[in-house]
Amino acid sequence: MQLSKNMVSRSKTRKRHRLLQLLHRELKRLSRPSREAIIFQQMSQGQKMTFEHWILSTQRLPDATAVGVQADTGRTENSANPTGGRQRRKCGTRSFGQRSLQINRHAKCRPGAGLTSWLDKSGRRFYVATVVTEHLQIRAAAMRDIETAKKLLESLREGQAVATSAKACESWDLEETLGAALYKALSQRGLETLYQRMRFSVRVPARRWIGGALQTPYLADLRTACRARRKLLEARGPTRAGDRTDLADEQDLEARWKNLQSLYLEVCKEAGSDIAQAADHLEEAQCCRQASLKAAAAVKAQKLQARFLLRTEKRKAAEACKVWKDKLRGEAFKAKLLRSELRVQQKAWRMEQTEVFVKDRIARLLARWRVLDK
Repeated sequence: MQLSKNMVSRSKTRKRHRLLQLLHRELKRLSRPSREAIIFQQMSQGQKMTFEHWILSTQRLPDATAVGVQADTGRTENSANPTGGRQRRKCGTRSFGQRSLQINRHAKCRPGAGLTSWLDKSGRRFYVATVVTEHLQIRAAAMRDIETAKKLLESLREGQAVATSAKACESWDLEETLGAALYKALSQRGLETLYQRMRFSVRVPARRWIGGALQTPYLADLRTACRARRKLLEARGPTRAGDRTDLADEQDLEARWKNLQSLYLEVCKEAGSDIAQAADHLEEAQCCRQASLKAAAAVKAQKLQARFLLRTEKRKAAEACKVWKDKLRGEAFKAKLLRSELRVQQKAWRMEQTEVFVKDRIARLLARWRVLDK
């Protein structure tokens, strides 16, 4: 009999423990006001005390030894990284190979420099060596033998290098330096007899007036060519890429061009060329230059107009796009607000339904508890 009473008592204890577990779980699902209302209104004083005692008895304090082990383990794991968190990676050095030499394949040689050839009416080929130094173009005699022409070109380049390197001297004179250097270079190759067949032409930058260099006819005397070079350079004045930089107005520019033109015609007369033909050539070149300048100005104006129109169209398109984006942004914001409101309403409805269900379940659990305590 005593055994049966103990078994019944143990069964009631287990049932009460299970019932309290379910009650505790269901109360946690409710909000705080609803939970307090159920505890203070539907539970008796004895049930409150029993429930409180059960909660305190089921709570377990953390094991100090386990906590210490975990803390030590954490310190051990982070000992390699005392700052904590992810370790920083060192940036590796990146090696690059030596940049290959870039060659400008579009570079052009200076006009008239080098070795040229042509065929005459009988089909014979002639070779001519030419170099340009200090606004002076030097042309050797035409040769049928290419090896002799190459030697002439080497001699001209050697004389050109000597004349250019000696320019830094205060007593530098182009006529003496260049003449002596050319004769010496030709003598070393056994071609001194060809010195008298050298021809010289002056090239003066005149891009501002005719769109290119102003080149005189070839002269047989180096002294005459150097004198013409000096006069033409003085008349032209200092330049930068063929354009005048020290001229104040168009009148001064026109006066300089007239002086340069008259000196050029004098040089053509000394060379034995037709002055009328040279004057016509200059006038034609000047007309072509003016036409090209006008065409360039017209093209520039068209480009500026097209650029202005393009910028205007881009600005209008950007403004329209901005308005459209603002409209879309406003509509998206409204849709987001509606979705958030709907989400809040759905959440409130679900919480309300859950609370009703939980309250009903708690009421049944409390009824079972009362029956169990009887």
